[in-house]
Amino acid sequence: MRSTHPINLGSPAGDRQRERAVDREVEVSHSPSKINFAVLALGSRTAQSTWASVSLRERGERLGRLRQLLVEHAVGLAQEIALVRNCSAAEAIVTELHPLADALRFLEKNMTRLLGPRRLGRRGRPVWLGGVDSEIQRAPHGLVLVIGPGNYPVLLTAIPALQAIAAGNAVWIKPAPGCSAALDLLQQLLTRSRIAPELLTILPDTVEAAQAAIAAKPDKVVFTGSAETGRKILEQLAPQLTPATMELSGCDAVFIRDDADLDLAARALAFGITLNRGATCIAPRRVFVPGQHLVSLGQKLAAELAARDPIELPATGAKWLPTVLAALADGALLVNGKIRPTAIAGPLVLTHARPEMRVLREDTFAPVMSLVPVTSDEAALRANARCPYALGASVFSRNLIAARDLANRIRAGSVIINDLIVPTADPRLPFGGVGESGFGVTRGAEGLLEMTFPKAIIHNASRRRLHYQAISERETPLFAALLELAHGRGWGQRARALGALVRFASKRNKHSHNS
Repeated sequence: MRSTHPINLGSPAGDRQRERAVDREVEVSHSPSKINFAVLALGSRTAQSTWASVSLRERGERLGRLRQLLVEHAVGLAQEIALVRNCSAAEAIVTELHPLADALRFLEKNMTRLLGPRRLGRRGRPVWLGGVDSEIQRAPHGLVLVIGPGNYPVLLTAIPALQAIAAGNAVWIKPAPGCSAALDLLQQLLTRSRIAPELLTILPDTVEAAQAAIAAKPDKVVFTGSAETGRKILEQLAPQLTPATMELSGCDAVFIRDDADLDLAARALAFGITLNRGATCIAPRRVFVPGQHLVSLGQKLAAELAARDPIELPATGAKWLPTVLAALADGALLVNGKIRPTAIAGPLVLTHARPEMRVLREDTFAPVMSLVPVTSDEAALRANARCPYALGASVFSRNLIAARDLANRIRAGSVIINDLIVPTADPRLPFGGVGESGFGVTRGAEGLLEMTFPKAIIHNASRRRLHYQAISERETPLFAALLELAHGRGWGQRARALGALVRFASKRNKHSHNS
């Protein structure tokens, strides 16, 4: 699918840059089997080498220009996103383009500070390294492969890609199936921002393209998607020792404390399970609620959902449906939604679910949510621990101190108090999970730094190189005393070490005089 709202690549980029952009599109627009990935990698790495020498300030200014162009062409880009997600252009702007613009502004304002060299100075330097000056640089990996998802095809793909470019890398993007057109438009805007087209390549949206790109040995891979696919990617990456950031499946928990505002919780749950038709990795899937509030919360939630349009899904091909049916057969009750032989009217809300049910331990990437009665916070934490996924979580409580204490004990990449999903869009925050939800992060300062590796530059300005001398057994008391002097407990122990050093020096001087 090609863009129905092409962006004019006119004068700002110049004729030569337009020609390079067109040539680049032709180069990668055919099937993966006909792409020479070695040649493609050579072009990307050559452009990356030049780009890495551009100052951080200049890179930030060009990303600022990209942000301005994103705003100018937001409607056309949002319409492309809407076609993929089956949503309105307004929703695409709110859920993808606005947070993307925020992320770009974060890079503009902070990348120089975060990526600039850090001089260590004298403070904290070991005494025996006197004269040694050090600094830590953040060096780009080189070529970064970003394998994007289909649920938020621009936001979740573009942020790590643009962070990688900001850090001095070249990027290949393998879009999710059907998501190429919107990313093609983003590439055009990047070119108009005076960023070389070779720095961002949009690959075909096929599995074969991803496999061939990995085989070309990029320097880092960023993948957002299911845990099942993540395992397959890691199997291919392992033999070549390619590092990766894996943002994988979620099965997010919500902890409703006894003192929670149930009306607020019901509104939040209704919003979270219907956002993007349930295709959000940090949507609420498991809701732990005190038993005495189970019926009340279920009724309030059903009323909230009744005011929203139902989500129609085909029953055929719903891989997660057997787990829902198994839960219902095992005692869970369906309080919202309908399951027909050929169609599903959702969201499906189950109540009286139990922690051992499969529906609470699998990555059901669909509008399905289960209410689990618990007796206490401790019981909720034990139930939560039975799920292998730990991407995000939420806590609802009127007692902020107790809520923060509970949040500190929840194993998850992010925990929100008295809200769902939206606060994670803060561009200052990292995003990622633990357990089977993956490792590494995107977004925020931490996500930017993941697009680099730390390089230590060390200069020894001292004229003496005592460490070149051979060490003999008779010098054991010397080095033991030096260690005790530097790290001994209290002034008494250090004074004894200093005395030992004086005696050692005196003995050695006497030995040298006699010799």
